[in-house]
Amino acid sequence: MSTTQTPLRVKSNLRDLVIAIGAGILIVALIGFAILYSFESAGNRGVKGEIIEKIFVAAPETQISISTSKGLSRKEIAGEYSFKVKDSINGTVYTLSVSKNVFDSYEKGQNFIFDRKQ
Repeated sequence: MSTTQTPLRVKSNLRDLVIAIGAGILIVALIGFAILYSFESAGNRGVKGEIIEKIFVAAPETQISISTSKGLSRKEIAGEYSFKVKDSINGTVYTLSVSKNVFDSYEKGQNFIFDRKQ
């Protein structure tokens, strides 16, 4: 005896089809957005902004440190050097402490790239 198998038929209508297509498009869009956003943040590790103010606070101090290899060492510090930088995308103003070398190498109005963690 041979039995013939009938193909399985799934009962669906147009509403189910539209919901499935919509869900698929939404999932693909979310994955695409996540990929694009991850590339954007991975390529740009720092924040780019314009120096709007250079600040020097005169607070002379002497730092003395003691180490076993160098003995007693002394370092003279003239004060604190900092920039006010306006983020070119968000417009947020950051105050950043910088070294004297960095302070001397940039002028007001120049672009400065820095890590937001500072």
